[in-house]
Amino acid sequence: MLKSLDLFGFKSFADRTAFDFAPGVTCVVGPNGSGKSNVVDALKWILGDQSAKSLRGKEMTDVIFNGAAGRKPAGYAEATLTFDNTEGHLVTEHQEVQIGRRLYRSGESEYLINKLPVRLKDVRDLFLGTGSSAYSIIEQGRVDALLQTTTQNRRAVFEEAAGISRFNQRKQDALRKLERVGQNLLRLTDIVDEVRSQLESVRSQAGKAAKFREYSEELKHLRVGLAADDLRSWTAELEEIDLKSQGISEKIAVLTEEHQIAEKNQAEVDRKVAEVEDLLRAAERKAAQNREEIAGHEATITHQHARQTELESELERLMLQQQELASRSYQAVGELQETEGTLQQFAEELETRSSELKSRADQLSQLTAMIDDARETLEQDRARQLELLQLISVLGNRGSTFLSRFDALKMTEQRILGRISHLDEDIAATRAELAGRREEIGSASATLAELRGEVQAAKQRREEKLIQIEEIQRGITEQREERSAIDARRAVLEDLERRQEGLGIGVKEILSRASSGISPWNTVMGSVAELLVVDLEDAALLEVALGARSQTIIVSDLDPLVEYIQAGKCRLASRVGFVSALPPLDRGGEKRDSILWQEGDSSQTTLEQLGDREQIDLSGHP
Repeated sequence: MLKSLDLFGFKSFADRTAFDFAPGVTCVVGPNGSGKSNVVDALKWILGDQSAKSLRGKEMTDVIFNGAAGRKPAGYAEATLTFDNTEGHLVTEHQEVQIGRRLYRSGESEYLINKLPVRLKDVRDLFLGTGSSAYSIIEQGRVDALLQTTTQNRRAVFEEAAGISRFNQRKQDALRKLERVGQNLLRLTDIVDEVRSQLESVRSQAGKAAKFREYSEELKHLRVGLAADDLRSWTAELEEIDLKSQGISEKIAVLTEEHQIAEKNQAEVDRKVAEVEDLLRAAERKAAQNREEIAGHEATITHQHARQTELESELERLMLQQQELASRSYQAVGELQETEGTLQQFAEELETRSSELKSRADQLSQLTAMIDDARETLEQDRARQLELLQLISVLGNRGSTFLSRFDALKMTEQRILGRISHLDEDIAATRAELAGRREEIGSASATLAELRGEVQAAKQRREEKLIQIEEIQRGITEQREERSAIDARRAVLEDLERRQEGLGIGVKEILSRASSGISPWNTVMGSVAELLVVDLEDAALLEVALGARSQTIIVSDLDPLVEYIQAGKCRLASRVGFVSALPPLDRGGEKRDSILWQEGDSSQTTLEQLGDREQIDLSGHP
């Protein structure tokens, strides 16, 4: 039973509107243009109506609210029907079923059952037998149309009301499926016939595939042998290259070590040269300092020599003065002695010459004072002379010291100059050795570059060999894949040949009897397709030329088999052609090299003599 109808954006219902249908009869009334027909259109639209004309529109998007004064157009239209399914009229287990439909302005549409997306077919299947397209919706003039319609249309209405329309629909679906199955069977029959027609060529290709497999095996062995030889050669060459590379790497390591040692030696030489240069600069500074000291000492010595000369002159003057003083002292002593003698003489005459004595006493006092002065001056001169002698001795000692130091400085200068000369020689030798080391390093670097080039070339050759090995391995893999494909095709062809696909039933029966080896079947040699050996490029042409005659049976002697069949000892299920392997003229010149045998009913057989145009000459067959 219908419970409610919800509309949103559908035609004139811009806002969400709900219609509740209570049990019994529900009427929707209103003036013209109020939207009563839109409610009915909504019911038809939900139930899957695809005709915009029946919904009173030009296109399906006309059902979407198109806007009004002060209202924007809706983006989509949605309508939902809610049914009470407690009595089980709808084929679903739900007690309440909601059927909805939604249409967007882009043209996208979707159907919903209980808010889940479904197909239109699911909605229609749900309402089969309930009258969704018959009595459930009766529009204006629908009753008159039902009364005036044909009996078939009226019957459809009653069937819909009786609830059997769903079974009719299922019947129609089943009939359509059966029709499709029949068409598929016809196509399969055509495919089977086509496959059977192709089996003959496949059978002929099976032999060629066997030969191809044999040749492929031989070619594979040859290629594998060639690849193995190449691989061994390349492996040996690669090992040789590896050995050379190892030797070159060792040589590079030795040269690198020598280069490092040379760099260390060069650093040591540079350090020694720096030390020597430092010593040389220190020696030069010391020599300059010594030269300055020597110049100072020489100036001092010159000054001392001048002072010594001056002192010697002063000493000579003092000595002369001393001598003069000594002579004066001696003279004074003599005079004193003379005076004393005179005093002694005058002593005697003291008394008589007291006046003279007093005068003499005064003179004596004066002379004594003069003597004391002379003695004091003499002591001073002696002390000064001693000081001068000491000064002369000190100056002489200092001059000797200066001379000895000057000689020592000269010897030191000579030693320094000799050491500088040796250092210059060592520097020259070191520079020569350094130049030689640099030449050796340059040569070693060039050798190292050459060795690196050789190593790079060896690596490149190795990469090329590895690429060739990979190509060979890839070729082997491709050969294996081709072999697998050929083996699979061979298996299929052998299976087809074993099952004798493509051959007629009668031909299969003849070949099956021939495999027993019992007379007269032992005269059967095989079919034309089995016995013919042709080139691959001629196989297709020969197959087209032979056609159905490729199934003709070749026999070594035709008469025993014909007599056996004419005697009614066997029955063939289909038409079979025979060809004799004997020459065309045999047995008294009777020409019976090829016949057709056809099994009719159980009591009648027919032999047909073939003309010369249809004869297949196999007289040259081994």
